[in-house]
Amino acid sequence: MTETRRIGMAVVWMLASVAACPAVLAQQPGQTTRFEITPFAGYQSSEEFSDEVSGTELKLESTGNAGIIFSMNLAQDTQLEFLYSTATSSLAPKSGGPALTDVKVEYLHVGAVYVYSGGRVRPFFGATGGASRFAPDAPGLDSDTNFSLGLVGGVKLFLTENIGLRVEARAFATQVDSDSAAFCNNGTCRIFYEGDFIWQYMANAGIVIAF
Repeated sequence: MTETRRIGMAVVWMLASVAACPAVLAQQPGQTTRFEITPFAGYQSSEEFSDEVSGTELKLESTGNAGIIFSMNLAQDTQLEFLYSTATSSLAPKSGGPALTDVKVEYLHVGAVYVYSGGRVRPFFGATGGASRFAPDAPGLDSDTNFSLGLVGGVKLFLTENIGLRVEARAFATQVDSDSAAFCNNGTCRIFYEGDFIWQYMANAGIVIAF
């Protein structure tokens, strides 16, 4: 499956989710706020690769990340959530040495989140799906986009009706091609994933703006 097709499928899925929302939202007239925007920052874990040319084991370093979450109420305790996260990391030998390239890591996800309502402290958990993109900065290496699934859990602490804090943990599982090749160019591949899935973990914190 081509990168363009993967991105297209993720976008179509998100648009279909949005199109289904207005009728559901109309059934919730008693809610004082329907939407939330949460800019956030956090930290995400490392991932392992291999260089087939030199036989070197590589590591995508853990690094800071930032992004934004848009949430809308679907029911009393359920929200539809859109997430975009971006980070720039270095792909370097595990044993040490200069980095081969910087790699931009992006997640674009949509999913459902259950929020325990009633009170200022609101724990939540949910599941998401979408696209993961790994884009190396080095010339001659293409970016790689794949479908991924995610799990999220955390808590929202509302200081007022419209302003709160959000702390969360996320896990992403990205399915890679069966040959596990990454960052190819014109059919020639040098960098390979370690395994059929990429697992990354995030810890994020942000400000919730509800309206």
